[in-house]
Amino acid sequence: MKGPAFANEITAAGSNEEAPVDTVSYTNTYKWLSLISEDELNNYSKIAAQICNVPIAWIELNGEKHEQDSKLDSTNMPFHLSSPLVTNTGSFIGNLILIDTKPKTLTQRQHKTLITFIDQISETISLRKRNDELATLNKELESFAYVAAHDLKSPCSSLINLSQLINHIYSERLDQDGREMLHLMELSAQTLNNLVEGILKHTCTVNTVIEPETFNFCNLMEELKRILKIPQGFTFFYDNADLPVAAPRPILLQILLNLSVNAIKYNDKPQGLLYISVKDEENHYRFTVKDNGPGIPASAHKKIFDLFTTLGRRDRDNQLGCGIGLCTVKKLVEKCNGAIDLLSMENEGCTFTFTIQKLL
Repeated sequence: MKGPAFANEITAAGSNEEAPVDTVSYTNTYKWLSLISEDELNNYSKIAAQICNVPIAWIELNGEKHEQDSKLDSTNMPFHLSSPLVTNTGSFIGNLILIDTKPKTLTQRQHKTLITFIDQISETISLRKRNDELATLNKELESFAYVAAHDLKSPCSSLINLSQLINHIYSERLDQDGREMLHLMELSAQTLNNLVEGILKHTCTVNTVIEPETFNFCNLMEELKRILKIPQGFTFFYDNADLPVAAPRPILLQILLNLSVNAIKYNDKPQGLLYISVKDEENHYRFTVKDNGPGIPASAHKKIFDLFTTLGRRDRDNQLGCGIGLCTVKKLVEKCNGAIDLLSMENEGCTFTFTIQKLL
């Protein structure tokens, strides 16, 4: 956005005419007060007043004067300057108004400084508007994904049940090729059903509200153990059991559950191992989830957190993954102002380390 054009009409003698500005489409339907606080408007006004060395300045949004006497007729003042605030897409935000009871002329330095300041205000609000629009769009997409996945779940389940029923009733009439094709159809339907389930869980989980809660790490681990139903031949252990943790418990449980389920499902060793630890750091908790499974090649460490990305491996039940679990983990960790890393080599297991912010 260009700043206001300061014309010769504003002189030491003063003028009540507004400085000419570029022609802009002033379509204003946005709720700007949802993007900028009263304190920020006050601070912007004070800075503008200091730049121009005037006693009064304010910002009008949606035609309402900001914290000024509505009876004040600024156009009759010896010095009056009104400059529009416009987003980079041409949406009208409001006006920055400066007045003085004495005639004055702004210096060239004041001109340039004010133009830069107005640009900064407009850019800040433009960025917030864009972020607000993107947040709204993301919510709509997540809602659509949930509805679409929910609608797909029923026909997927029907297809699985039908293929099983056909196999049960007509298996003796089918030759080997027919039974194999029926089996492949059931596997494909199950893969699609798992994908739909993953999308439903993903959209529900990433929208979980962060609510602080304090609990012992041991209690969380015992709950995780009950949910996992550790299979025979698998060893699960953890340390620092008595550590009190102040964090969003449902989110932390979901993160650990997703990582633990993967560690168990894809473990290819006769004796499986799952180890979870936690360390108390200054502003964060650092968690480690380690297994002795097949590992992940270094070339896949970054993309493995992308949505719908898999390694093409089958789990213990001969099912292919849907590439949603680790993406969900990453989003939840970032939601808690943390980060996640992977240390792994092929055939040498995985070590996931992630942090989440303390909620005191």
